[in-house]
Amino acid sequence: MFDSYQKIRLRDLAWRRNEKRPDYSQPNPRLDAYIAELQATHPALFHNKDTLHKRVFMDQPLRIIPHSHALRSPENSTLSMIRNTP
Repeated sequence: MFDSYQKIRLRDLAWRRNEKRPDYSQPNPRLDAYIAELQATHPALFHNKDTLHKRVFMDQPLRIIPHSHALRSPENSTLSMIRNTP
C-alpha cells in the first residue's frame, strides 16, 4: 500500500488545475512519470501479467479484462439495480 505522501502526490498530479472541465482522456506526462517511478521502486504494489489473471471482482466486468472470476453476474449487480430504478 502506498503511504499517505504517495497517495497525496498521485491525487495532486491527477488533478488538472486551471481547467473548468478537465479532459482526463488527454495524456498527463507528470502523472505517468510518477507512476513509472513508483513501479520501479515498489514493483510488488502493481499487477503483472500473472496477478491480473488472479483478480476477483465483486461484479462481473462490463468489458473483457483479465480476471479469475466475479462474485455477481451482471443481472445481479448493484449497477444493474441502479439502472433499473425508476
